Amino acid sequence: MPFITLIAVLLLSTPETPDPGALLLVGGGELPDEVMQDFLKGAGGANARIVIIPHTADRAEKGNDVGKMWKRAGARRIIVGSLKKSKVRTTLKAIQRADLIWLPGGSQTALVAQLKAAKLVEPIRQRFNEGAFLGGSGSGAAAIPKIIVARSAESRSLRASSTELEKGLGFLETILVDNYFTGYRRFNRLLVATLDFPELLGIGIDSDTGIVVNGGTFQVIGRKNVVVIDARDARKGSNEEDKPLAATGIKLHVLKAGSKFDIGKRAPVQ
Repeated sequence: MPFITLIAVLLLSTPETPDPGALLLVGGGELPDEVMQDFLKGAGGANARIVIIPHTADRAEKGNDVGKMWKRAGARRIIVGSLKKSKVRTTLKAIQRADLIWLPGGSQTALVAQLKAAKLVEPIRQRFNEGAFLGGSGSGAAAIPKIIVARSAESRSLRASSTELEKGLGFLETILVDNYFTGYRRFNRLLVATLDFPELLGIGIDSDTGIVVNGGTFQVIGRKNVVVIDARDARKGSNEEDKPLAATGIKLHVLKAGSKFDIGKRAPVQ
């Protein structure tokens, strides 16, 4: 099946429905301690069971660093899981009891592949549907939606079909997330992706910034900006693959801490 057809099928297959757990997607870096404390409180407070899942064998140190971040927020019960074959069963048991599951950064493509290979995506989904909170930073956040940006280079031009997309973890149906957004100049690749697939709402999240998704809305937290690109009603020219794009009527929203956005209505919450 051609890739563009595959993406279209995925977008049409499952409607967006609110989940019992909340999601925290961070663009990278770190959030202020008080923001982490608020999310931790929602997951159960200091005694919430947190499971951190670094996604390659050489990133145990990354998991420990993230553990320190959650300790500063007041967490007392932290487990750093592993996707090594010999430790997957232990990680599975921790996920099944978790109140908060956290995915550190690295590579969203590698994270998705390794979680699927370890057969941990459905256990995470089950625990999330039971009320556990789920979040990630950088590539960990970018991996959470159903469709994700592959690890492609930042584009210096706007060319049709130049942003490669892949299947993600599937926790958000109609959102496409890009991380370290303005700092790494990723506007071009997210805009191209939303023009190629206008069913997707493009959300670019800066470092030290995040969104908390609860049901059909999200709220911005942190120090910088979130950019929302909505191309659903855009009028496009007869764009050829890898050729310059033409489009009008694209909606752009620039949000900061405290801003709320309705995903279904594709509009800010006043």
